Amino acid sequence: MEVWWIGADGSVWDAYWYEGGLWNQFQLAPPGSASTYGGITAVSRMPNTMEVMWIGQDGSVWDAYWYAGQPWNRYQVAPPNSASVNGRSITAVSRMPNTIEIWWIGPDGSVQDAYGTKGHNGVGSNWLLRAVLPPLAALPPCREC
Repeated sequence: MEVWWIGADGSVWDAYWYEGGLWNQFQLAPPGSASTYGGITAVSRMPNTMEVMWIGQDGSVWDAYWYAGQPWNRYQVAPPNSASVNGRSITAVSRMPNTIEIWWIGPDGSVQDAYGTKGHNGVGSNWLLRAVLPPLAALPPCREC
């Protein structure tokens, strides 16, 4: 089993357990890497891969990936100011072994999408970024109005 979370200092953490062993944990990304009010999500495209996505403190979107026998690596999917850093969510799905789709809320309340294709070794990531719902589409109703 594997679980990920964002630390109070904006670091990204991983904890894992294998049958017969104890829980272990390590820092996947250093302090300041993630919004402490943003979300985190994970997918597995194939039995020997894991990918974790989160919103950066600057509104960027990040991906960390692991392939059996290789160390964790990470890269930026979307640039700063692409995502809301104020408690909005991020989610992802992998419909096929070479694709990942990520959705998040933009700083303007829009719903954003990144569709990526990857080779089996993680090389060749090409991301198509687009808005799927317009500004204010995902903002909650005004409670003070």
